[in-house]
Amino acid sequence: MTEKKPIRICQMIAIRDGLESWGKITKEIVDGIAGPDVEVIIQDLPEAPVTTIMTIDDHDQVAPYNVKAAIQAEKDGFDAITTGCLMDPGLDAMREQTEKIIVVGDCEAVMHIGSMIGRKISLLLPGKEQSGLLKGEKEEMYFELIRNYGFMDKFCSLRGVPTSSLDFVANRNDLPGLMLEQAKLAVHEDGADVIMGYGGLDVINFLRKNLSVPVLESIECTIVLATALVQLRNSQH
Repeated sequence: MTEKKPIRICQMIAIRDGLESWGKITKEIVDGIAGPDVEVIIQDLPEAPVTTIMTIDDHDQVAPYNVKAAIQAEKDGFDAITTGCLMDPGLDAMREQTEKIIVVGDCEAVMHIGSMIGRKISLLLPGKEQSGLLKGEKEEMYFELIRNYGFMDKFCSLRGVPTSSLDFVANRNDLPGLMLEQAKLAVHEDGADVIMGYGGLDVINFLRKNLSVPVLESIECTIVLATALVQLRNSQH
């Protein structure tokens, strides 16, 4: 009997020095969700010009490097690759410039899974200087993404806390409380019945413990969806 090969997923951290900053957090999340027949390799973008993605300009700078990573991952025999960022940099081009590898976007995965377990989804993110409902270019960027994915009727709000993404890496003590405050506003004021959290499992599990609605984490969603899509593809042969 032929030994069954594990599903190989390339989990991206779509920034330079991502393994150094987000590697430990990402591995903890991956280890908690990947099944025994799934091998997840975490990679970053050593040549990328940015170490965090907070703006549309950051997104645009990273996108071509994500495309190169997808092309290489396919050559290396991976079954699937993720975008490694909620802004899904380079997602369409990653698919267009590869042949067989399955490409899953973080925001895309959250919206698909969230739409199956609830009616209205709110995304919680680092808002830099903004707190509460996020406005400006970040709001426009996510609205465009979610509209392209066909989930505007499932989306209710984009909320942030006044911090950068790297503050979550530094494990700032006030972040769980700030995130919970915005999550409760999303539920009670925006009508959310699904929350997408942000950060490590310390923040995610704090939200799960203190909220009455499901809390999704994007890496978990991408691994689950990528695994299912590879299994479905393999079942056709």
